Amino acid sequence: MVKMVAFDLDGTVCDSIPFCIEAFKKAASAYTGGILTEKEIVNTFGLNEAGMMKAIVKTDWENALDDFMVIMKRCTISVLRLLMASMNL
Repeated sequence: MVKMVAFDLDGTVCDSIPFCIEAFKKAASAYTGGILTEKEIVNTFGLNEAGMMKAIVKTDWENALDDFMVIMKRCTISVLRLLMASMNL
């Protein structure tokens, strides 16, 4: 019995980095008072999501991280729907 099927989409089926950057920008900008640049976000790469958010959002970074996760979930669901539709699933 199959209990789980996992897909590694990044770099295989799609390039998810732009989605991640946009989601991070939307989530963090609400807490920084300004719109972040792609460079500001990319400069935090190498850290995990919590570390990235702490580096940019000094106060209330936990809520910003929660917002990021919600946005990423929506993005992921949208990409999976498009993928499944293209595969006639």
